Amino acid sequence: MKKVGKILAFLIIIVLIVVPLAACAGVAGPQGVPGNPGPQGPEGPPGPAGAAGAPGAAGVVGVGSILNSHILDGTIVAADIASDAVTAAKILQGTAGQLLMSNATPDTAWLTMSGDATLAGTGALTIATGAITSAKILDGTIATADIADGAVTSAKIADGTIVAADIAATAAIANTKLANPNAYYTVPLTMTRQLTASLAGAFLFRVPVDSTLVSVGASARASGGTTPTLTVDVKEAGVSVLSAAFSVTAGSWSTGTISDSAIAAANNVTIDFTISGTSPTWDDITVLLTFKTAHAN
Repeated sequence: MKKVGKILAFLIIIVLIVVPLAACAGVAGPQGVPGNPGPQGPEGPPGPAGAAGAPGAAGVVGVGSILNSHILDGTIVAADIASDAVTAAKILQGTAGQLLMSNATPDTAWLTMSGDATLAGTGALTIATGAITSAKILDGTIATADIADGAVTSAKIADGTIVAADIAATAAIANTKLANPNAYYTVPLTMTRQLTASLAGAFLFRVPVDSTLVSVGASARASGGTTPTLTVDVKEAGVSVLSAAFSVTAGSWSTGTISDSAIAAANNVTIDFTISGTSPTWDDITVLLTFKTAHAN
C-alpha cells in the first residue's frame, strides 16, 4: 500500500509541473532527429479497377507452330491451298491400276476400272478380247493398213459385188481359180449325099489336143424306104466311147450317152453309120460333137 501511495503522489507532482509549463510554453525548439519507423500496418482493401488499356499489336505466328490439332476438321478450302502445292505424295494412295475420279455419290475416290478394259499399275491399258464390236467402230474409218493380209475371206465379201473394176488388169488369174476353166469347141460333120447302106468310118478326124467329149448328137434331113433305121456310133481308136449306138429319127435331133469321155489327141476318132430296113435311104446326115479342154493362159 505504501508503494501505491508513492506512485500516486509522483503522478500528482508531474501533473502539477507539466500543466503550468504547457500554459506558458515558449518558442518551439528545432525538430529533433526522426526516430526509427515503426512496423508496417496491415494492408488496406484493394481500390477500384482502372480503365482497360488499348490492345497491343498482333504477334507473329511462328513457323511450324500451327499443328493439325489447331485446324478445325473440314475447314480447309481450295482458296487455302497454293497452286501446285498438292503433289502425288500428298494424296492418299489407292491400289495399283486404280483411278482417282468422282463416283456416283459424287465423291472423289480411288476406283478400279471395269468393263471391257483393264488398267495395269504401269499405266498399260488392255482391251478385252472381242470387246470392240462393229457398233464401236466409226463407219468408214477402217483403212487398208488396218486389215491384215489374207484376212478378207469369201464369207466377208457380199455375193455378186465383185465387178470388173475390182480386178487388176495384171491379175493373171489362174485357171484353177475359175469355176469352169475350160475351152469348148465343136466338131460338126455333115454328109451331103444320100446314104443307102451302112458305112463304117464315115468320118475320121483327130482332136487337136487331149480333150473331153461333152456331148454327141445327130440328125438327118429325110429318110425313105420301108421302116428305115439309122444308128450312130462314135469310136476312139476303134473302140466305142458310147454306152450304145443311138438311133436317129429324120427331121429331129437325137443324142447319145457317153461312157468314155477322155479323147487323146494321138488317136483317130471315127463315126459309124448302121442302116437297116427295106430299100432304106438317109439324106444329109449331120453329126455334132462338143469337146472341152483345159484352158491355157
